[in-house]
Amino acid sequence: MVAALAVPGVAYAQAESEAKPKEGRLPIVLFGTATIGRPLWLSGGVDALFLIGPTKNEDGLLGSQGLVAGGNLGIGGFQLSAGAFKAGLPAVFSARVVYTQTFPHPHVSDPNAAYIGASAQITILYFVRANFGVDHRIRGTGDRRTLYVWSVGAHFYLKDTIKRR
Repeated sequence: MVAALAVPGVAYAQAESEAKPKEGRLPIVLFGTATIGRPLWLSGGVDALFLIGPTKNEDGLLGSQGLVAGGNLGIGGFQLSAGAFKAGLPAVFSARVVYTQTFPHPHVSDPNAAYIGASAQITILYFVRANFGVDHRIRGTGDRRTLYVWSVGAHFYLKDTIKRR
């Protein structure tokens, strides 16, 4: 659930004053995702990180924090998520609220069901990510009222609105 911060604006910032948003823009970083897991067997999507506060460089460790929103489309359904992240290189941690909608032939869940849940995500070395959580069915019928969800995969940098000197 967090984004991998292979973010040039965060990863290459050398001091607080060097990572600033471009004039009139929020500091946003976009990542692509590719994952394998449960309930979306194979999926791809986008995560947007909204940086809040300055990027800090203390004792050689870069850090930032903010909000994260994302979406994945995969075999079996789609997911939308939102939450908060904290980055302290070389890892990024996030906690999210997740909405999952399954299609008629999902991988491991009830067909045409909606789930809401929470998940925790860690991204290590700006690329490899792991996500774990629990979802509870809010609409639909079937045997699985509660799903334990997981995924592993990769994040890759797409674009940012951070100005570098």
